[in-house]
Amino acid sequence: MLDVGCATGYSSAVLAKLAGEVVALEEDVALARIAGETLAASGVSNVSVVSGPLPAGWQRGAPYDVIVVEGASEIVPAALLSQLKDGGRLVAVIGSGPMGKATIYRAAGGRATDRLCSTPPRRCCPALRGRRRSFFSRRVSRVQAFQCRVCA
Repeated sequence: MLDVGCATGYSSAVLAKLAGEVVALEEDVALARIAGETLAASGVSNVSVVSGPLPAGWQRGAPYDVIVVEGASEIVPAALLSQLKDGGRLVAVIGSGPMGKATIYRAAGGRATDRLCSTPPRRCCPALRGRRRSFFSRRVSRVQAFQCRVCA
């Protein structure tokens, strides 16, 4: 498993419980050092912390069954997709602006297909249509006053 953008290693420690071996990639050398120290102090022995450019992935450990991209990106770099095993999966949040979409890519026959893991609901507050968009109002009941942030 490849953890792209591991920062201080928290995500890598969590992934280490799910995978036999994790390669934790961090571009910032200081963060990579902290991740290595933190993981070692925590007794996590199945994570290797490496430093390099995130969009390039870590070719030396490829191919991977799973690649997890921490943070959001407008696109998935082709270099990361090329490092998946056939049948491997890459998980990333794709998009720009205030809300991205969690997406799973699956490698099959040298190509990668994608599907959304989550999308914001389009009609998440049907009871509130036409109501004032606020979290508090003395003129409406509590249910009517609530407005989810997606609809606002």
